[in-house]
Amino acid sequence: MKRIIRFGPMTITLTRIHYLKISVILLLFGLLIYAFEGLNLIPWRSLTNYLPDGLWAASYASCICFIWYGNTYYLYIWSGIAIISMCLFEMFQFFGIIPGTGDVLDAIIYIVFSIPIMLCGVMNSKKLKELSRNEE
Repeated sequence: MKRIIRFGPMTITLTRIHYLKISVILLLFGLLIYAFEGLNLIPWRSLTNYLPDGLWAASYASCICFIWYGNTYYLYIWSGIAIISMCLFEMFQFFGIIPGTGDVLDAIIYIVFSIPIMLCGVMNSKKLKELSRNEE
C-alpha cells in the first residue's frame, strides 16, 4: 500500500521499502566518497570531510523510518535518540572521552541531513494513521 506525503503542490509517495533503499544508497555514496578521497577526484576538501558524515546521518535517519514505519510515537522517540546520540558522539570526542576530533560543524551536518528524512517519516506516519482512521 502506498503512502502519500504532500509538500504543497509537490507529492511524494513513500513505502516502507523506500526508506531501506534510501538508507542503503546514502550509505554507499558516503563510502564511495571515502574510497575516492585519496585519488583527489573531489576538488573541495570540505566536501570530502563533511558530506560522508551527512550521508551517514541521513542513512541512519532513513533506517529509523524503515524500522518504525507507520508508528509515529516510536518514530518521534527514536528520531530524538538518534539526533541526541549523534551530537553526544561529537561532544564526547571534543572532551576526549572517546577518540576522535570533536567538531561542532559535524554535529550541525548530522542534524541538517537527518531532519528532512525524519520529517518525511513523521509526515508519512501521520498520513498512515489518517488513512487507517478513514478506513474505519
